[in-house]
Formats: sequence, structure tokens, C-alpha cells
Amino acid sequence: MASSLPTVTVALVEMSDDERAMWLPRSWANYEAERVRAGETTEQAARVASAQRGATFPGGRAATGHHVLHVVADDARVGWVWIGPSPGSEEGTLFLYEIEIDEPHRDVGLGSAAMRAAEELARTLGASRLALNVFGHNVRAKSLYDRIGYVTPATSMHKEL
Repeated sequence: MASSLPTVTVALVEMSDDERAMWLPRSWANYEAERVRAGETTEQAARVASAQRGATFPGGRAATGHHVLHVVADDARVGWVWIGPSPGSEEGTLFLYEIEIDEPHRDVGLGSAAMRAAEELARTLGASRLALNVFGHNVRAKSLYDRIGYVTPATSMHKEL
């Protein structure tokens, strides 16, 4: 079935160092909260986030190859995207660490447009694949990724005992 949403276009604009410094604490807090929501303890989530923060933003600065960008539509910032290399990924693969469309701008096609723009940026950076992880409880994101052609090569499951 074809989408009833109009095709929209967005631009990705790299955040300045100051903007990234303001974004980073919010991003990590959201990431830890999502990990807790997915079943980890607060301590586990903090430990994982700390390790990833050290690898991707050592000293608070983006590691080589990491790009944190505003999603801009009609000259307004409507969200952000973070892509970069991921340790252990196949050569030619970049990783979508985060995509967020601000609440007032959702459900009008901006998520799909931001994904298309991120894919184009990844190609420009020499990638032949853009990979991502999505938490099992994030039905909205999973629906978007399915709709735009992402495949699930594996599913990780667990049961609390």
C-alpha cells in the first residue's frame, strides 16, 4: 500500500561543537532510559552507556567519523541524526546511532526523509551499508525501518528469571 504522506525533503546540517555539547547529555540520558525500559538495571544501563560514550565521544568530542547533525525542514530544526563507524562492523558499514524527530513534527514523513538523507550521507562517506539497532519496545521506529526497507538479520531475546 502506498503511503498517504507527501514526500518531504530535509537537509542534514552538522552540529557545532557547542550545540553537540548541549545535545550530548540529553542523548545519553535518553539512551540509558531506553536501556532500562528494555529490561536492564539502572546500573547496567549506565555502565554500557559509559563505555559507549568513551568510545564514541572521548573527552566529550566526537570520535573520528562520527557525525551529529540537525534535521532541517523548511528552515526549521526538527530533529537530529547521529551516524558513524561502529566497532566490529563490516568494512563499508556505518551505523545509525540515533535519529529523533521532535514530537511536534512527527507523523508527516520527516522520519522517512531524515533516513533517506542519512543514507545519502553514508553513501557520500563511502559506506555501502547503514546498520542500526532498535529496542524491541520501540514499535514506531521498527515500523519506520520496516517500511523503508531495513531487514532484521537477527532478533535478540531474553527472559528475566
